[in-house]
Amino acid sequence: MSSSDESPMCPLCAEEMDATDRRFQPCQCGYQICLWCWHQIHEVAAASALEALCPNCRRPYDKDTIPKVADAAAMAMAAASAGKKKRRDRDRDNRDRERARQ
Repeated sequence: MSSSDESPMCPLCAEEMDATDRRFQPCQCGYQICLWCWHQIHEVAAASALEALCPNCRRPYDKDTIPKVADAAAMAMAAASAGKKKRRDRDRDNRDRERARQ
């Protein structure tokens, strides 16, 4: 597959960005991340009583200006993706532990 056929990757998690992710533009600076990473940034910030900041320009994300593409369907998609990422992370951790034992 040529690089022009490949989907862009999220610069944070290095996972392939789907069509919803590619339409999602959470910051004015144009830095694109996947919905899953965007939610993680918000969850970590909320847990620490901090503002969620764009990793590129460090401006606070404004939830009110997020495009309508980040609607309930996109959020459900992100939740499904989160489960998939958790499984991948668990599988990777298991492989790493197995390699460490060898």
